[in-house]
Amino acid sequence: MNTVDNNAKNENQLTGQLENASGAIRYSMLNDYMFRVVMQKSIPALKKIISAVLHRSADSIGDIVINNTVIPGEAIEDKEYRMDISMTIDNSTRVNIELQVCDLKNWTCRSLHYLCREYERCLKKGHKYENDHAAYQIGFLDYTLFDDHVKFFSSFEMCDVDDYYKYNSNFALFVIDLTQIDKATEADKASELDKWCRLFKAKTWDELKNIVKEDRIMAETAEAIYIYNSDEIIQKRCQDREEYLAEKNWYEEQLKKKDSEIAILREKLKSLGVEP
Repeated sequence: MNTVDNNAKNENQLTGQLENASGAIRYSMLNDYMFRVVMQKSIPALKKIISAVLHRSADSIGDIVINNTVIPGEAIEDKEYRMDISMTIDNSTRVNIELQVCDLKNWTCRSLHYLCREYERCLKKGHKYENDHAAYQIGFLDYTLFDDHVKFFSSFEMCDVDDYYKYNSNFALFVIDLTQIDKATEADKASELDKWCRLFKAKTWDELKNIVKEDRIMAETAEAIYIYNSDEIIQKRCQDREEYLAEKNWYEEQLKKKDSEIAILREKLKSLGVEP
């Protein structure tokens, strides 16, 4: 049986069994592969999340097409495969969403690259620049991006640096700090952005069920997490991602140590009157 058929079989067998699930969630939404396959499974969930970030009603978010769909369980040969989700809304607006657990110290540059890529793709051949196209980059980060600017939700748009006069609203970056959910504003709570983030971070099935019990779309998302956690092939892909990220972090730490050692040696050489 191929992967797609196997997933369909599991969905038919497991639907509704989340109610009896207990204990720790093996792979939560903080696993970027789990985040990827669960989010692409539910267009209504994506609409709710995008509307929460943009502070718009879900009804104002039109048809969504995922541009880089992956087949759940399919082997990913490239270990550095990006887990971002690129979407087109109403054949014009482009949105890119990614979840990052590890601080690789490159998010500001990386997110700009994603945003510019999506904005360029907004304009199809023959379209006029003045047409109302937009591109948004949404980053859910499980770390604080700026130590001197600690917020749960941040919106970055182009503006005049002197008086903050807005240049254009159709080119924006949004950062959600999953470690600062308690700093959610009343607007964040009204849009349920904080609730979605608690869903992403839920560690046990009881915690997850308590979060989603009064919301049908969130409940369906939780059900998808349960389904995929029950699939051995999906488990293997989640494990592969965790191992890859752990290995990458280890190498990053080793490079930092080497850089620190080199800096110390340079200072010693300078103190001896030797130019390194």
